[in-house]
Amino acid sequence: MKRLYKTSVISLAWLAISRILNKNRPYLESPPYARMSFKRYNINIMKHFNELESNLSVYKYNGSWVGNTQVTLMPSIKFCPPVARAYLASSLREFVEKIIDPILVKRNATHWCEDSPFSILHAESILEILPQSKFIHIYRDPRDVIASYKQQPWAPRDIALLVKFYKSIIQRIFKVIENMPENSLIEVPFERLLKYPKEEILKIKEFIGLQIDNSLFQTDLEKSHSGRWKREFSTGEQEYIRKELEHIRQRLGYSD
Repeated sequence: MKRLYKTSVISLAWLAISRILNKNRPYLESPPYARMSFKRYNINIMKHFNELESNLSVYKYNGSWVGNTQVTLMPSIKFCPPVARAYLASSLREFVEKIIDPILVKRNATHWCEDSPFSILHAESILEILPQSKFIHIYRDPRDVIASYKQQPWAPRDIALLVKFYKSIIQRIFKVIENMPENSLIEVPFERLLKYPKEEILKIKEFIGLQIDNSLFQTDLEKSHSGRWKREFSTGEQEYIRKELEHIRQRLGYSD
């Protein structure tokens, strides 16, 4: 994460080149986190990292790990001694708050939303660090998920591999959800959100306990690509996906 603080001119140039050459699939890999920066919020990332390391009694010594992929002058290693899990969670909570709070102030906001679809995979750890977290799990027809994943640079393009990839993720999500506190999770079928937006948004509003701007009810969801699998997969691919994901579709409440 420290790399968020150090986005060089070379990194930005490399990112621009990769955007030009990479259409739907990457042939060049842009530098890690090159698209992200906290500088506009005047957040001193390095200061907060140093404070976190100090709290955890991290120390540094000269050395390098086998398998290091970078050529580094005078390499060093940082080591964190074992600490109590509760203390680690508390230290990480303080670190997160130091980063997020200035953003909230600048945006005149009281709460923040992290919308990565894979965050729920780490719900147990997130709730340890941020126990007041609320998870909104918006799920959709697995066939549409496969169609969406196929366009992502981080997912396989081969249908069989893509189905296998999705299965591993959703099955893990099922296991995580089973152990989550009821007051930390709400699940919303995406198709119901499209059909009954006001009803579902009000449910979410009640769950998170925040006021919602009425303009949210006017959000146009027509470009949601619901049912895209019918257009993007051949008849043979549709049948393969249906067969492979039938039990998952049933578990999620899809029967057509």
